[in-house]
Amino acid sequence: MASFLDYYKTVLDRVSFYPELFAKEYQKAKRDLHTSEIGNLNSWIRSRGLESMVTEATKQAVEN
Repeated sequence: MASFLDYYKTVLDRVSFYPELFAKEYQKAKRDLHTSEIGNLNSWIRSRGLESMVTEATKQAVEN
């Protein structure tokens, strides 16, 4: 059985070419995951070279 963490990794991987959608899904992941899982997700994001997408997600969340 897949975890929510695995689910969000899959989703974020699939939308990594669409900054707006990535930002939206990242915010959902932060809302739905436990603190330790968010840390794990952020490590996974860094390993994939998607840090700039997280920065964009944070920036958009602040603006909205």
